[in-house]
Amino acid sequence: MKSHRKSEAEGSAVKDFRKVLRSLRLEVQEVSAYSLAKDGFYKVALRGAFVKAFEFADLSWRIKGKRGDETPFFMASTLRGICEDVIALKFLRKLSRPERDETIKILMALQVRKAATEQSLFFSKARPFQPVLTPPPTTAEEALENQRLDEIGATSRLWKTKKGKMPSIETMAIAVGLRTLYDYFYRVASATVHFNPRMIFRSGWGTEEKGMVGRLTPKNYSLYYWEFNRVYSIYLLALFCKTFRTDLKLSKGFWLRLKSLSEKIDSVPRWPEAVTFEEMNLRSPGIIERAILMVMHDEKRRKKIYARRKQGTTP
Repeated sequence: MKSHRKSEAEGSAVKDFRKVLRSLRLEVQEVSAYSLAKDGFYKVALRGAFVKAFEFADLSWRIKGKRGDETPFFMASTLRGICEDVIALKFLRKLSRPERDETIKILMALQVRKAATEQSLFFSKARPFQPVLTPPPTTAEEALENQRLDEIGATSRLWKTKKGKMPSIETMAIAVGLRTLYDYFYRVASATVHFNPRMIFRSGWGTEEKGMVGRLTPKNYSLYYWEFNRVYSIYLLALFCKTFRTDLKLSKGFWLRLKSLSEKIDSVPRWPEAVTFEEMNLRSPGIIERAILMVMHDEKRRKKIYARRKQGTTP
């Protein structure tokens, strides 16, 4: 399959991104400090998810893009987790503070029990001699927790599931207007996690001259995933901050600096696609074609903004 070009943001622009992200670290460190008694379970979860999103973006821009480095490929699936954090936390924010704190607390307890159950079954077969934490027997407390989740969903009218089952991330995404975002990141990031023949064959790089002969390795897509992580880490971090800026009490300066990075990402003529022209052995539109399309799009957007403003001033 054909090679991907290096990112248009490579070069001096990379140093600018690293510099801005470095300047944001101090405020991120301040956000990372928590007090469960003061913040509550939801706020602590929000802080942790934000720090994860920032540190992933920071790491993605510190890694040097070079051919043959498999690191970016194995990092890419983290973007799905960040995407789901934004969706779930935005969905749970619809609850009252006591209810969102209680929901997070109950979910943690249920997830610990489930993980302990699964690890107990695994180690009993794979390493029966190794001591591991085993799940406590089902108790009245667990039944009450499941019942309480059902009650919170019913009274808030946010979900109607039973037996303590929360709505899916997809359902949450629909409820908070992020369905398109979820669908894309589920598809593109999960492809590196689940069994996916397309992704396995995609890692092949060779020639068609002798009947598709080549070599299979994630390293063949090193530059693609290097750019993929950089572009979408900033995109999701900016979305996270835009959504929860008030909740996290982020400064105006923090948002403006991050917004400047988001605008630079917007100006890149090409973002990594889920399915590329190159992997399908098709001619990719050139830089001039992409630039023209961007100019046309910006012109349409300006006209819409002008029309809305004009309409707003009309009595």
